[in-house]
Amino acid sequence: MPTGRDGEESEGRGGRWVRLGVVRRDAVGVVGASGSGKTTLLRTLVGLHRATAGTVSLGDTPLAPTAHGRSRDQRRRLPLVPQDPLGTLNPGRTVGATLRRPLLLHRRAGRDAVPDRALELLDQVGLPAAFADRYPHELSGGQRVAVARALAADPDVLICDEVTSALDTDTTVAVMDLLTELRSRRGLSLVLVSHDLRLVADRSDPLAVMSEGRVVESGPTGRRFTSPSHPVTGPPRGREAEPRR
Repeated sequence: MPTGRDGEESEGRGGRWVRLGVVRRDAVGVVGASGSGKTTLLRTLVGLHRATAGTVSLGDTPLAPTAHGRSRDQRRRLPLVPQDPLGTLNPGRTVGATLRRPLLLHRRAGRDAVPDRALELLDQVGLPAAFADRYPHELSGGQRVAVARALAADPDVLICDEVTSALDTDTTVAVMDLLTELRSRRGLSLVLVSHDLRLVADRSDPLAVMSEGRVVESGPTGRRFTSPSHPVTGPPRGREAEPRR
């Protein structure tokens, strides 16, 4: 995926592509209907899917097209928070063990400090220390645990794939508030993928719009709604003012 911040459009092999970059502390929204290619884009960013064109860069360094070819440090800096966190948690491993593993793997704490560091991660995502002894089947949703696991790697960017799609309204707000708080407190960047225009409009700037496997529009969130250049984009129902940043 080309880098850049301004949403400049260019011609690439196989059609038009849009320069899409993530600046430190940015919250970049990616929206589109189901099947538009949002998850494929995210899997390409983290190296789980090989791109057919373009590049993914971290800073000024182009990354290998798959995670297998990337260094451990590069992989830890771009973790994916999945849409179905419970489906990615080992059912035989406690939450505490799940958090301790990336701390050890990425050497983010000394071995003796790892248990306490795992409890600190739970606290950062608003969960009590008692959750360390729970198993995935005892969780409801698991989104906060998935975020804590991603934080264990001390990332630069949290790449979030429809993390609120199965949540009720109150829980959705709580999880999005958590991500916004972590972005501010830890200096993280976010990539927020959702089919919910209203949700992403309120929490991200800039915004990329996907349709049929392509980024068809990109730029400041407010402009995407006030002056859309593609029929996929338009003001969220009941909203006229520009979204908050």
